[in-house]
Amino acid sequence: LHKFSKVVRRGVVLAAVGVAFLYVRLRLMKGSPHFTIVNNPGLGMSSPYKQLHWAYLPFLNIWLLLNPWQLSCEYALGTVPAIESLADPRNLLTLLTYSALGTAGVYGIARGKERHKVILFGLVLMALPFLPASNLLFPVGFVIAERVLYMPSMGFCLVAGYCVWRLHRRLGGSSSRIVKVLTAVLLLSHSWKTVARNRDWYSNFELYGSACEASPLNAKMMSNFGYELNQRGEKGRAEEWLRRAVGVAPAYLQGVLNLGGLLKEENRIDEAIHVFKGAAELVERGLRGEPGVHVTAKDHMVFNQLGHLMKTSSDRVTLEEAHGFVRRAISLGSRLKRAHNDEGEILIGLNRPHEARASLRRSIAIDPEYALAHSNLGKVLFELGDVAGAEKHFRRSLELDPTHNLTKFRMADLIQRSSSAEHSDASRLREAEQLLLDVLSADPENGNATFSLALVYFDLDRHDKAEEYFLRALGVTYNHGSSLYNLGLMYYHQQRCQDAISHLTKLVEWYPYHLNGANLLATCYHSLKDWAMAEKIHWKVLEQEPNHLTTHHNLGLLYLHQKKLEKARSHFTKVLELDPSETSVQKQVEKIDQQLQRKQL
Repeated sequence: LHKFSKVVRRGVVLAAVGVAFLYVRLRLMKGSPHFTIVNNPGLGMSSPYKQLHWAYLPFLNIWLLLNPWQLSCEYALGTVPAIESLADPRNLLTLLTYSALGTAGVYGIARGKERHKVILFGLVLMALPFLPASNLLFPVGFVIAERVLYMPSMGFCLVAGYCVWRLHRRLGGSSSRIVKVLTAVLLLSHSWKTVARNRDWYSNFELYGSACEASPLNAKMMSNFGYELNQRGEKGRAEEWLRRAVGVAPAYLQGVLNLGGLLKEENRIDEAIHVFKGAAELVERGLRGEPGVHVTAKDHMVFNQLGHLMKTSSDRVTLEEAHGFVRRAISLGSRLKRAHNDEGEILIGLNRPHEARASLRRSIAIDPEYALAHSNLGKVLFELGDVAGAEKHFRRSLELDPTHNLTKFRMADLIQRSSSAEHSDASRLREAEQLLLDVLSADPENGNATFSLALVYFDLDRHDKAEEYFLRALGVTYNHGSSLYNLGLMYYHQQRCQDAISHLTKLVEWYPYHLNGANLLATCYHSLKDWAMAEKIHWKVLEQEPNHLTTHHNLGLLYLHQKKLEKARSHFTKVLELDPSETSVQKQVEKIDQQLQRKQL
């Protein structure tokens, strides 16, 4: 009795130390840790089935110690089916497990001999390290994990060794030799298994691959393995495993996000958007508290992803939808600078510049060194007519990120367009030239930068270089309307009307509503004295726009040159109706009237 009470006192001391340790740990963690049903399905179960399910898990852990053949770094997401009935036969295994452990413990205490205490010590060494991972004290973030069995396995080896020793002593003779042989085989096979298993832990790729073999229904490991394949560049296999994970567990949000991320990387934007929309529905279900789905603040990123992917669309309905997703992310507390920047870009596409300006300023308030937000704010300010403010933010963006080609292009465009309005500043135009050359050195097929550089050379009166880059822009995009028009305009000023006609004819074929191009084409025919073709083109313009002032003016000049005074007067009069301030046209009408009076005399 004295020995038994001594053992009890030791047990009480150990228990008190263990409780104190757990209390300190919980205080450091600021309460019980929080996990999701994705990691621990028992969290979504009701009592008493939750307790029966968790009580069954020690049997599985002991079975892994007895038969560590198919090992997985983590068993989750349906790998261990839930116990949902009192009649589930696995409850008998639970009962047998606890009965066997209890019997062994009582045996170790009751016999009192030193060698029997080995059993007690082994059981304690198995139980105490495993207790924090048992779900008995608080829920944990996994179902079964071999990593939590390393310490308990030492206690298991003590108990197993003691049992083998007892069996060897009891059998004796030839039977004992059989025990030795079997023990040797067991040691060799398990040693080989240890070496093989260590290889699995060399990398995440090997580890998750072995987990998929050990537990074919483990969607979490499938998703992780797919992610690792993607990191290794094996896109096809990665997609196969990620789709398999989503098929096994459609509510596993991280698997859906990983699949969407892979499709995004492959620039399969429509497919990525479809997958991310499915993830967004899961997040909304989780936010509503539906069972089977749990979301964290990190998962709200899916709304940012959707807005980011959809913001480049030219379709207004798609942009409105993208704006809704970004606003949803922000309403959920997103302080991401990118969310506000994306909202700004979407609002630019929706032609709501004042709201875009406010969103971009919020993005910069979150991170004053966010180069892209400065660049986008500069774009908005330029559209709103604040040239100085736009230039300030473009230059700040380039200070923060000197390699950002989009900002270089925007800055050069600002210089070119504002310099044209101010009758050119050669030094600023040369700065724009260098910026655009930098862009083209990184992206030689950038048609917009090529065209803008041609305009810069045109403003610098370097017409040979302007022609070269207009033609290059057409080489990138054969029907680039602005290049065709400006080439025609330049050739017209150089009195190369045939070259101008060649490009302007293509322009009006591809863009029938480019009325300025059609007028310029007619003017070129006018210069070549091809009156009929010029007249035909002018009348085509008036069919589309009956009050097109320039066309009426040009037709007046055309008829005047042909001495068709009454027709000329009719079109000049129409010009004055449209714009009474045209004093030069008024004088021309007066001259025509005088000529008509002389004819009558």
